Amino acid sequence: MVAKTMNVESALAPTDELSCSRRGVPSTIALAALFAGEPPDQESLYDRVAQRWGRLPRLRQVLSSPERLGWLRRHHWQRADCLDPRRHILSVDCAKDPLRLTALLRELITRPFPEGLPPWQLRVVRQVDDSHFALVLTAHHALLDGQSLLHLATRLLDGDGCVFDGDGEASGAPRRVPLSAERAQQPSTDSTRQSTGLRLGRTLPVNLGSAPQPDLAWAEIDAEMIRSARRALPGLGATLNEVLLAGVSGTLRHVHGEPDRWPGAPRPLYGCFPVDLRTRQEAEVLGNMVSLVRFPLPVDTSDPRERLTACQGVLGKYKPEAAAQGIDAAAKLGPWALRAIAAWGNRPGALPVSCPAFRWPRGTWSLDGRPLTSVIPCPVMPPPGGIAVSLMNCSGTFTLCTISNTVSGHARALTDSFPRELESLAGIERAK
Repeated sequence: MVAKTMNVESALAPTDELSCSRRGVPSTIALAALFAGEPPDQESLYDRVAQRWGRLPRLRQVLSSPERLGWLRRHHWQRADCLDPRRHILSVDCAKDPLRLTALLRELITRPFPEGLPPWQLRVVRQVDDSHFALVLTAHHALLDGQSLLHLATRLLDGDGCVFDGDGEASGAPRRVPLSAERAQQPSTDSTRQSTGLRLGRTLPVNLGSAPQPDLAWAEIDAEMIRSARRALPGLGATLNEVLLAGVSGTLRHVHGEPDRWPGAPRPLYGCFPVDLRTRQEAEVLGNMVSLVRFPLPVDTSDPRERLTACQGVLGKYKPEAAAQGIDAAAKLGPWALRAIAAWGNRPGALPVSCPAFRWPRGTWSLDGRPLTSVIPCPVMPPPGGIAVSLMNCSGTFTLCTISNTVSGHARALTDSFPRELESLAGIERAK
């Protein structure tokens, strides 16, 4: 398993670079952690990063490009001698205006990393509001995936059952289980498995005009509404991933109207979400070790409960391992095959909607006594015409982040409409 996933991880570097050029924006992911209190001084943060991250080889990887980029040439990783926190840690002041944090996150996921350095940065955002500051961790997606960002952030903080020795090694660290894998062990029969193959679906009904406008919006979501939505179905209920997928499907109907009125042929609208391929033995391995599950979103279904039912147990029908095996096979063929996969994935009808969901490890977390209050997950900017909607559960505080590469204001419209879909599911439960 290790050999296979590390091959996939290494292969993602040239794939991701082609994706950058076709999207027009870098493939940057981010995680913003908000804390109550005053921010730490810069020197103490340098020391903490050096102690807890300094011995991690992955954070010393530098992405080097060939002299001339082509279909037969690939990027490659080189390891820097040491990690210099002063070259990666920056400070920003939001002047007690949360809107500036939103603008900063939008800027960061569309900004390339400096050449010649490992592609990751940590920013101290001072004065998000009257009582909070933030740490924003950004990384090139070829270097780290979302699960890696979670692992790095928890290594930096002080948490229940997670103790660090002088070498920055963790003992008793909690197991990071991605929510998308909650149903991974459920049995499925060949008759229920479906394959979307490489078929292209319909695109979102937005007029991009001369050029798409990258947009980002986030909001905290009522926890009781999330719990009610998860209990809307009988039995074990729904996972957070399934609630997110169903909620986004309903939100698209609310913002854009019923799909039978959308322009274009009535093909499926494909959504996807990431699945962590790490085994329990690889739980804390850093890198890009994820695969995607792609399936038709139930946007044609008018009933909220039926949409949730359609999303329930999708991992029992679709095999994320198949995508990993496909990338691994393409890596053996050479960079041209990986670039062909990237070119297909950036077509508007391939992966127009992405829905990652995350769960912060349980327990009480803080930064040198400053309690963690919430976490904003920022997935990679989608290709033109696409959206990415992510949901984070941090100790019962739920934060939704929408990234749109369509038109200005689209991300905010989708974010504001999402609670309405949760209310629909909660209303179904109350009516029983």
